[in-house]
Amino acid sequence: MIHPASASDARAAIGPFQLASGVVLPQVTVAYATYGQLAPDGRNAILVTHGYTASHQMLAHGAGVAEGSWAPLIGPGKPLDTERFFIVCSNMLGSSYGTTGPASLDPRSGRPYGYDFPDITFADIVGVQRRLVAQLGVKHLRAVVGPSYGGFQALQWAVDHADMVDAIGVIASAPFFPRNEYTDLDVLEAQLGADPAWRAGAYPERGQMRATLRALRVKTLMTYGMDAVLRDQGLDAAARAQRLAAMSDAWAGDFDPGSLVVLLKA
Repeated sequence: MIHPASASDARAAIGPFQLASGVVLPQVTVAYATYGQLAPDGRNAILVTHGYTASHQMLAHGAGVAEGSWAPLIGPGKPLDTERFFIVCSNMLGSSYGTTGPASLDPRSGRPYGYDFPDITFADIVGVQRRLVAQLGVKHLRAVVGPSYGGFQALQWAVDHADMVDAIGVIASAPFFPRNEYTDLDVLEAQLGADPAWRAGAYPERGQMRATLRALRVKTLMTYGMDAVLRDQGLDAAARAQRLAAMSDAWAGDFDPGSLVVLLKA
């Protein structure tokens, strides 16, 4: 089987999916991007897993913010060599960029899941990815690689599907969960709860919490060194602040606050 050379923003319906908790999501859709061609034996694939607030576009030039730097890693002769490997990057379960999550419509009610979206685990996230790659014709993975939250997923692949993966790349990550203000669920829920639009976790319409999400994003980008990146690009303080604000506002318009909670719980 030869898979098409690339799909920059595709969707796959993978059917019902039973979570580790026993809860069944009646209909799961996965957003993904692919690069290169799948070999006839289905054994030349690499899965790239993304970070907590990133997406399946982390390998696309001009896409994303903090993790857009992965774009230079993909292409002929590069680490993610598209002449040798079939590269798959899927948006993870519970996220906000096309894969089933809190902002998705629950087919049983016709309304967004919102805070009623069930708790998920890394095993669930990886299980959905495994269903996707199998549907794409992948029989074996040469590697699973990802940064930060994506590194946690790579580790889970090694635990759950060791017979299907040759190697994992765990980048800027660890086999444990670092505790700090950014990763504290109580702190996050307090920050969201201070916004009246959160309505005690009832699903807010997208865009109503933009100011709160923008402030969270600015803090996150500063914590992870984006100011230094922009300074290295020759921007002065005022230009850096303007660029950070624009990056944060764009993200705040796309990301669902419910996904922040679901993924941090995971």
